[in-house]
Amino acid sequence: MCIEKSSYIFQHRGGWDTEEILASVATGRTTFDAAKAAACLEAEALAGAPDPCLLWEESDLARCFDEVFASTLAVGAACMASTECIDGTCNSWKGSVCPGTCAANAAEGESCMSVECQEGLTCVNVSSNTFMCHVVDYAAVGVTCDDLVKKCAKGLECSSSHVCEAIVFQERDTVCDQWSRCKPGLTCIGEYDDDLNLVGTCLPIRKEGEICMGQHECLVGLYCTTTSLDDIGTCVALKSVGEVCDQDKSKAMSCLNRLQCVKDDVTGKSTCHVDEVALGEIAAG
Repeated sequence: MCIEKSSYIFQHRGGWDTEEILASVATGRTTFDAAKAAACLEAEALAGAPDPCLLWEESDLARCFDEVFASTLAVGAACMASTECIDGTCNSWKGSVCPGTCAANAAEGESCMSVECQEGLTCVNVSSNTFMCHVVDYAAVGVTCDDLVKKCAKGLECSSSHVCEAIVFQERDTVCDQWSRCKPGLTCIGEYDDDLNLVGTCLPIRKEGEICMGQHECLVGLYCTTTSLDDIGTCVALKSVGEVCDQDKSKAMSCLNRLQCVKDDVTGKSTCHVDEVALGEIAAG
């Protein structure tokens, strides 16, 4: 379960799917550090990491999970995702070629149509269907920004008026809505009004076994068993391959990412399954 949960978190940050990560590890294209994963999961539990407040942004905890899986493929090797390439980009991600090839990242002024930019550069649409790598200028508080080549420095965000401002997190027990940013470890918990606007309070993320009214209230790796906005459910662990799942939930809700909750017509039992054909193609790549 440790590798499944780590891959579930990693895929949200890296942009590829749980079964693809597991297949990549199984075929040696990616390595998995079990000890590092255990430490990250322990830190996540202690911090009460929300989804997405701590793990989807550039925090120490988020970077912890980035180090759990390591690339093994050199430039020129066949690949399925860029995270498999030690230095470069898997060019399958911007085309229909599968598997792709690990290609060197583009330098300043070079095209980034099929590869990513080198560290410190960003891919910018300079004209119609033309994308080039440019240096990123990280602006300070009060400086104009555009979130393209003039981004805000760490801890800042580009406001609607295109000026860098400090990211402000709300404290515990303060009033919040679905647009609020509660401090790491907290989330907005409350009820929805007639216009489907959340009216709540910043409270600790729910742990396994605690009540919930929405997915955002549960820790990463858990899901809320609620079936409607005004229903009360419980935070329970996402299910892995072969585990009994909740057929009443959408396929992606009670099982780990991209696993499907399938009911056996003979036994009447529902369990999590992966698309074996797709998984076989990934592993063979």
